[in-house]
Amino acid sequence: MLAAVAGLTQLDETTCAGFRARLAAAGYDGGYLATLENIAGNMLQAARDPLLRSHLARHAGPAATLAALFCYSYGAPAADAREALGATLADALEAAGVIHTSGGATISPFLLIPLDGQWFLSDRLDAGADAVMGPGMTTLLMHRWLAAFPCERTLDLGCGAASLAIAAAARGARATATDVTDRALAMAAFNARLNAVAITTAISDVGAALPRGAFDLVLAQPPYVACPEPGGASTYLHGGRYGDELAMRFVTDSAALLAPGGTALLFFDSAVRANDPLPPRLRAALGSAPVAMLALMLPGASLDAHAVMTASSHHPALGDDFARSAAAYREHFESLGVTAISRVILVLRRPGEGSANALYRVALQMPGAAHPNPDQLAALVGALDLAALPDDLLLLERVRAVPGAHFVGEWDDPGENAPARLKMTLPEGSFATSRELGDRGWLMFGLLDGARTVGETVPLYAAECGTPPDQALAEVLGFVREGLARGLLCEAAPV
Repeated sequence: MLAAVAGLTQLDETTCAGFRARLAAAGYDGGYLATLENIAGNMLQAARDPLLRSHLARHAGPAATLAALFCYSYGAPAADAREALGATLADALEAAGVIHTSGGATISPFLLIPLDGQWFLSDRLDAGADAVMGPGMTTLLMHRWLAAFPCERTLDLGCGAASLAIAAAARGARATATDVTDRALAMAAFNARLNAVAITTAISDVGAALPRGAFDLVLAQPPYVACPEPGGASTYLHGGRYGDELAMRFVTDSAALLAPGGTALLFFDSAVRANDPLPPRLRAALGSAPVAMLALMLPGASLDAHAVMTASSHHPALGDDFARSAAAYREHFESLGVTAISRVILVLRRPGEGSANALYRVALQMPGAAHPNPDQLAALVGALDLAALPDDLLLLERVRAVPGAHFVGEWDDPGENAPARLKMTLPEGSFATSRELGDRGWLMFGLLDGARTVGETVPLYAAECGTPPDQALAEVLGFVREGLARGLLCEAAPV
């Protein structure tokens, strides 16, 4: 059952400052939570509970008390809770309904999750269909990707607990948080006070009520879980029959909300089905919007793991209801012909006024890639902006293989003159993936060494390959654009 949120308005800036100070002094922060989450971290919560309870008991203290109270919903002895929070703050939280004390024990109907030096109040996900979702591990990625983009006017679309808006506001943005429920906005406003930042909140069904072309950065993590039972959808979780139908609405509205020069970053899962691939659906969702698109499709959780994790979020104690839910999710995927889950990082860019760049629409399968760090994501978006230049401008640019690349020849027999395989290899942690090269690809990387322009490379390539000039021009430009798009080439430093 969802707890009332009306009492959150009683917690003013002064009380929130004291709350924030208590949380920090206790050491209840992201580093501490990461330590706890590493305890049997690959298992379901119900299986982890005995070890977590044991750890918190053996390492008792204010941080352990706050984790038991606000992260794992175990509750805590009332005396320990008052010591960790302080008597004045504990009384204020009790009056606001954030904690309840009865029979010598204190519990909270809410979660309070630390992330990147901030704290975010949200609901337990099994509390009801309109629960407000707080930050998770994918949210941490979004927080870090913020550093890759200017964020003067930022929109957190479908904000939930508003962690993205608050993170942007902490970086100096004028941040707006929108959601479809008043409950989410009440928590967003409280979380802004708790973290001492100012944000604007607004009710909106996706972007319907928002001004077009008004934002420099749009951030969204749409609900993306498939809903096997008609009428059983959760606001925070389900995105349609396949799961990603709602995400397509977010794509359409995000494009419309961007100001010239603006960027949208969306992160969601998509059910893979052979008869309806994602790239055409993304392009259809964008229609004629004046935006470029980069979609990176990484392997997601297996269908079995997805079914188990989703069912456990509704039924954390496991048992018969969990078993039925997990089976229903798995059977639902099979009935729809879903073969896998793809994790999608979607970047939309609206060119600035007077830009000469083409509106590229690129969708890349990245089967061996890890999630990019902010520098890698910014570099890839910059490389695509370079690739979108008209031919005459791209020919004036200098490019080179990405830093850390190595070029390797492999022989099946030591007596052979020519290698059987030529490879470009990238170090562990690179976002792009290593790949085999043909003779012409090997040559192309050798010529595109940053010392000469793309245009200066064309006649050299034509001479080496005996290729007519027009064909050489097309091959070099095509290779450069693909290499930039796949993260294998980057802009060279000015000479």
